[in-house]
Amino acid sequence: MLFLHWRSRDVPVLDAPTFTGNLINGQTLTAGALSADLPYVQTQYKWKAAASPYTTYADISGATSSTNLLTGDEIGDRIILSVRVRGADGWSEWTDSAPSTIVQDSPALPLAITGTPVTSALQGSPYSFTVTALNGTPGVSPKYTFALVGSWPPGISITPNAAGDQATISGTPTIAGTYGGLSVSVSDSIFTTVNVATFAINVSAAGIYPKLVPGSGWTGGTAAPAARGSAANVGYPYQCNLWWANEQYETITGQKVLELVAGHTGTLADWQADGTPLFGMYSVEASVDDGPWRLISPSYDAVSNRYGYRFIIDAADFADGVWSSTRREVRVRAVGKNGQGRVLQGDDFNWPGYRFSTNAGSGLTTTIKYCAANGNDTTGDGSSGNPYRQPGKAAQVIGAGGGIIKLKSGSYTLGGVSSFTDNGRWLTIQADDGLSRSEVTINATSTWVVQRTKLKSLTTTKVVPMPINGALCFDNCVCDQGAANVRVLDNAPYNYSGANKRVYFVDSYITNWAYGGDGVSLYRNCQIGTIASDVFRSTRCALNCSVNTILAGQRESSAGVWDGGGNYHPDFMQPYRNGGSYHWGGMMYNITATTGNANTQGPFFKDATEHIGFFMINMDLVLKPDLSKGYSPPNVERNAIYLQNVETMRNSMFYECTFTNGIRAWSGACDDVVAINLELINMLSNANSVPSQMLNYTP
Repeated sequence: MLFLHWRSRDVPVLDAPTFTGNLINGQTLTAGALSADLPYVQTQYKWKAAASPYTTYADISGATSSTNLLTGDEIGDRIILSVRVRGADGWSEWTDSAPSTIVQDSPALPLAITGTPVTSALQGSPYSFTVTALNGTPGVSPKYTFALVGSWPPGISITPNAAGDQATISGTPTIAGTYGGLSVSVSDSIFTTVNVATFAINVSAAGIYPKLVPGSGWTGGTAAPAARGSAANVGYPYQCNLWWANEQYETITGQKVLELVAGHTGTLADWQADGTPLFGMYSVEASVDDGPWRLISPSYDAVSNRYGYRFIIDAADFADGVWSSTRREVRVRAVGKNGQGRVLQGDDFNWPGYRFSTNAGSGLTTTIKYCAANGNDTTGDGSSGNPYRQPGKAAQVIGAGGGIIKLKSGSYTLGGVSSFTDNGRWLTIQADDGLSRSEVTINATSTWVVQRTKLKSLTTTKVVPMPINGALCFDNCVCDQGAANVRVLDNAPYNYSGANKRVYFVDSYITNWAYGGDGVSLYRNCQIGTIASDVFRSTRCALNCSVNTILAGQRESSAGVWDGGGNYHPDFMQPYRNGGSYHWGGMMYNITATTGNANTQGPFFKDATEHIGFFMINMDLVLKPDLSKGYSPPNVERNAIYLQNVETMRNSMFYECTFTNGIRAWSGACDDVVAINLELINMLSNANSVPSQMLNYTP
């Protein structure tokens, strides 16, 4: 007899179910949408678990709904979801999902990624840096998954190590250009993902910049090149002006492009040829560690929109180490077409060489410590999971030798270090990976005495002090003193004048200052929001900066009304030498103040018989005078260029500059001053004096 097996057409057949959720103790799993060949009116769930070797799955007690909260009992197990549905003629068979991966315990610390991206590269030359994954829930093989984020330069790829906890980003970039919005991500076994803070890489075109070859080390001083020309020609008594566009004391792991800006007065023919600015220079040469001297030609960089003298040093050409008095120093010698020679060398404050450390082979160690708002300076150990409370404690533990202090979200006091002598490398204090600069705030005190401090990607609210022979760098920071300090001229929160202090502001936003940082070595790619006066006060070099609002620094009564007796002092740039006979040097390149309430007087030269070697290139200032203050005393005037009393400007130049809406076009005496394409627009009175050499001068 033949028996046939059949089922009612109204009993559904169910597809394999699915579920979502992190397979970690304390997380909830959720059943996905079901699919069957016939309608159904009721659903039943059973969650099951199996321990190694994962062959027999048993029901999890009480887990009979569409969700399941994982507990410690399931750690190390795999999970399946079993489901059946009831149609018009009965229940379907139980149908199982695919087994899950292994349930993990809750991680003690969140997933993190560390590593410092290299932000400059050379077309056709090797590029490399490494990132490391920490904590989270690592898998077995691999522990973590790394990926590049964004549009990277062609030729760059990422390779994890055998253990799966590090990855190297390396390769040879093939196309020059600036590549922004880049990052590196890491994911753990439960698909949590974190990224390195976004950055950009500038790939310089191959063949544009020469590379210096190091020698065996300097054995003595370097003489300046011989003078050129004759005393009968413009500029002969003076040395050229020459300054670094880079901050000192960097640790270089790959190739580094160094840049100098230079200029010298002279005849108009010395300044321009076929539309290309020569800036009065005859030659600029560079050497590293007494290696061969290389002649450096001026080049134009489209990214920065400026001409400069650029060359390359490569960390791979050096043993890993910290700069010393004889090694890892670039020296430069230069001379104008008609004038005296200049040399940059040593750790001289006024005319230094470029000193750097190298770490291509990772022979220099960098200690990393963490601080957090809920950290503890007594019980903490400085790890990410057990951080200190304040950077001062972390600095004491790191000691000399270079290190990084990473700050988690919150506010911190910079203090508690009365003596800290490093070995020439920066002590870097920065926001933790993934945080914006608005999430970490530093309030400094006078008890922070660290030789070289770099603040990176955070907000500062008080002056950061520094010792004699020290250095300070603000990299991608917000420097905000607060409204209380804005309009009180006598309160100078950022006074860095004095013996051998070097201060750098790079890619930063500066606002709510009484007046600009006195004695700053370099502003590069900075925005100035609101400032009372003296935006660039005794600044050696300012490149690619913009200014929004200058409040003129007037003293006010408690009611906020002009009191008539204070200084109406709206200087854009004030070289200031207290009673000295001369003031030497300032480079201003690509500077604008055309929006907001610029309200400025323009460059103001004070308290020196002679002002020598000031170069203003591509400056555009809308002066916006406040005529209600009148024309006297002299310090309320709005002059495009103002030299107080009987002072004289010498060996200086204005190239492609525009000053608009002033009271007087020019004030003070000029000698050996070149002006090319200088426009003084809408001045209310005539110029008192004019440059001795002019081309396309429009008063």
